This record gives sequence, structure tokens and C-alpha cells, in this order.
Amino acid sequence: GMVFVLSVLYAVVVCVILKASTTLGNIVYLVAVIAWLLLFLILLLFSHVLDNVIDTVYICYAIDKDAGAVSKYEVHNVYHLLP
Repeated sequence: GMVFVLSVLYAVVVCVILKASTTLGNIVYLVAVIAWLLLFLILLLFSHVLDNVIDTVYICYAIDKDAGAVSKYEVHNVYHLLP
């Protein structure tokens, strides 16, 4: 949801800026669509990578908890604060 909203807002801003500052005509809309698509794909990639990192850190925390060990004190402190 958030990736789509941010990329659409960015595309609208690109379109408005290009319409106001250039005389490209209808090509402005094509540029805005390309800007939307590129930003959407990049943000989607980043969100998937971040989601995988969060899952990996949690799995490492669960393994530590099962083993009764503490590999990273910072991670354990954060997870102890969660409900």
C-alpha cells in the first residue's frame, strides 16, 4: 500500500513539474508513468529486502532463545520490549 501511494505521489509531482517547466506536450505523461514504474519497483525491492532482514533477525533471536544464548544484546533488548 505505502509503496504504491509514495510512487503515485512522486509521479504526480514529476508530471506537475514537467508540465509547468517544459513544452514536451503529452510526453510528460509518459515520463511520469516511467518515473512511477521505476520508483514503484525500487521501493518494492527495498521493502522486500527489509522484510527479509526483519524475518532473519527474528529467526536468529528465536534460535538464541531456544539455545539460551545471546548473540547480539541489542537485538535481545529490542525483542524484550515488544509485547
